[in-house]
Amino acid sequence: MNRIRLTATIMGMAAAALAASAQTPDSTRWSLERCIEYAIDNNISIKKQQLQVETEQNNLLNARLQRYPTVSGNAYYNAAFGRVANPTTYEVSNITTHYSSVGVDASMPIFAGMQISNSIKRQKLTLENARIGVEMAKNDLNVNIAVAYLQVLLDRELLDLARRQVEISRQQTDNADAKVKAQLIAQGELMELQSQLSKEAMQLTQQENALSLSRLALAQMLDLPDTDGFDIQSIDAPELSANATASADDIYAAALQTQPRIRNYQNMVEDSEYALRIARGALCPTLALTGGWSTNTSYMDGMQNYSLSSDLKDNSSCHIGLSLNVPIFSGLDARTKVRNAKVGIESAQLSLDNERLTLRKEVQQAYADANNALRKYFSAKDAVASYGESFAYTQRKFDAGLATSLDLNTAKNELTRAESEMLQAKYEYLLRSKIIDFYMGKPIY
Repeated sequence: MNRIRLTATIMGMAAAALAASAQTPDSTRWSLERCIEYAIDNNISIKKQQLQVETEQNNLLNARLQRYPTVSGNAYYNAAFGRVANPTTYEVSNITTHYSSVGVDASMPIFAGMQISNSIKRQKLTLENARIGVEMAKNDLNVNIAVAYLQVLLDRELLDLARRQVEISRQQTDNADAKVKAQLIAQGELMELQSQLSKEAMQLTQQENALSLSRLALAQMLDLPDTDGFDIQSIDAPELSANATASADDIYAAALQTQPRIRNYQNMVEDSEYALRIARGALCPTLALTGGWSTNTSYMDGMQNYSLSSDLKDNSSCHIGLSLNVPIFSGLDARTKVRNAKVGIESAQLSLDNERLTLRKEVQQAYADANNALRKYFSAKDAVASYGESFAYTQRKFDAGLATSLDLNTAKNELTRAESEMLQAKYEYLLRSKIIDFYMGKPIY
């Protein structure tokens, strides 16, 4: 079962928790919860995983049925041509002899080296891993949708920011035009502001396109037949604080209990142990209870007083017995399988240890990323406040004729960049913090 890198996986999935405090619902817009539920119900990959679960359920039933008797019927007919002695007259002549038989055989295992019991237990683990596969497939789908959903929200906020900047530039251009007409500033100052307005108008168009594409990407993840008019609901992000999260060790301890991939590898270790028991069972004798019923009849052309029913009745017989099979030598095949099963246990355990180590590294990275993102957000927030004051001061100087339009545009660009970085840092921190929530087993919604 394929899975995407866990850090990206949990980042997207954990972000789904942001839908918990949604704004006033709009029935024409999709919430994050609705997007995920729709995708889970209609995603082809998940449906295929669910079919795999059904297959393993059938395999488990088949393993359990190995305890029950096997019954088979048989029928035989043969016609012989040639010279034979007539059983009545003892004359040798060319005649046709007809022979037929019918019977039923049954066999039920009594002891098979515990192979049947261990096969049933092993198949239960296979079924559980198939169900875990469905859970992991849903997680991967949640990831992609949640990441795409939040990208739409971020693009929407960046678009709002771009619109505000265009409006501010338009007001500045209008004011400068009035001053040029009043001969308070030079024509060059107006042209500089008009150039800035054109640049920001182009950036606004680019951001509109970015929002349109991110919205389309989300709609395509849902496999919607019609993406026209598709849009999503906004969410109220909680106010960010500098409160410390749990320690990395606590997060890791919780993750060991909540991550389905760890359960999957643990089951693989147990599965390899059952494979060893099954291989050892092949070295043991097997005992089975057998029984059956059969009858036959024969007829020669010209035979007198022949009765099919009487002949079948007279030749009918039943049998019951025990069948013991003791393995002596089979080219060391069974012992080779035992040795390979022991190697399989060691390999499965190493895979589990490696997955735990990978998970620890991911938790440590998530913990560091969350703290770094938090510092980045507050740094960007301070930068917005600082650049905001600088822009306001430059605006007043420009109005007083003490600053050029280039100074004004520079101050405005710095403020725009800081606001954009703050928005991105805000979403990054929310995602990183929810990664930790997911590792600790907290609910998504």
